[in-house]
Amino acid sequence: MQIRLRCYNCRTPFAVKPDEVLAALNLLHREEHKHYNALCPRCGRAIKISKKQLRRAVPNWQPPKETPKPEKTEEKPVKTAAKPKTKTETQTKAKTKASPKPKTKTKTPAKTKAKIKVKTKTGTKTKAK
Repeated sequence: MQIRLRCYNCRTPFAVKPDEVLAALNLLHREEHKHYNALCPRCGRAIKISKKQLRRAVPNWQPPKETPKPEKTEEKPVKTAAKPKTKTETQTKAKTKASPKPKTKTKTPAKTKAKIKVKTKTGTKTKAK
């Protein structure tokens, strides 16, 4: 059964469909809220619908049975044998550590005067700040 409502803001009548009522009841039960917010299709304002009003629309609704969550068993990571390093891998690592990059300082540009456009009755003028 649908619930017919009227928006408090724009006075537009609208209805909440049975599928939305069931979804709202499941949501309210799962998250333990007291009201469901239905949105007005015209202005988008949220209209509160109490849990009691939703239950009247669907009198034979039963809360969904919660299945117990399976307990997670902690898996221990499997240790794998490390591969022996080849000569090329050790040589490239040594080269990268031996030659650090030189630091260079970057110069900041000098501040320039900003120009502002000002509208006047006769036209536009630019002023230096």
